[in-house]
Amino acid sequence: VHDWVVPTSGSVPTFRSAAKAKESDLAKVPSDIPVEFAACIGTALTALRLLSGVKGGEYVLQVDADSPVGLAVIQIAQARGVGTINIVADAPGFFDKAGLIKDLGGDVVVKDTYATGNAGFAKILSELPKPSLALAATEAGAAVVGKVGGGAKATMYAAAGESGLKKATAAEIEVAAGMFRSGALQLWVERHPFSDLPMALKEASEPFKTRKVVLMMNELPKPKVDA
Repeated sequence: VHDWVVPTSGSVPTFRSAAKAKESDLAKVPSDIPVEFAACIGTALTALRLLSGVKGGEYVLQVDADSPVGLAVIQIAQARGVGTINIVADAPGFFDKAGLIKDLGGDVVVKDTYATGNAGFAKILSELPKPSLALAATEAGAAVVGKVGGGAKATMYAAAGESGLKKATAAEIEVAAGMFRSGALQLWVERHPFSDLPMALKEASEPFKTRKVVLMMNELPKPKVDA
């Protein structure tokens, strides 16, 4: 009673005031972190799993680095002494995204057109340790890895980390929550009260946006329990 839980599969609908679900389709999440982070904890879990075999001093090459998981990868890598080479689509808003990635600890940030069409990127790679992991959130991103990754095959992931909670253990969830508590990891979530629905929809419809837009009830409802 009163625990916070999130669905671990698409079988549990979320946009409703009440739902019936099997315990096996839910995961308990801590209630002492911001609720929007708890709702998106799968993003953090996905990033943690992707980096599980990477050691300090190694480098990760990632395309789609501005995705929610990509931004989490950068922060976790920075905390662990892992370098990141980040490729972002050549599109409006690139310089804002590049600035964010650098602020989070990204070592190299370039446009995808530069990575695939300029010999300077190959020179950058030659001056760094060979990446031990290549990541991409999209098929197009995987194709970029194929062109610039020196034969490396991209590890694919869902951009928002929806699959991160599948088979997640309580220990894994606690590690992610601990990073939120310490400030080592943030998710770029734009929070709006439900009364601000028109503005939230407007913000969510903007192209090339990095932040997730989350609608919040003014107060979290307490579960009703039959006597």
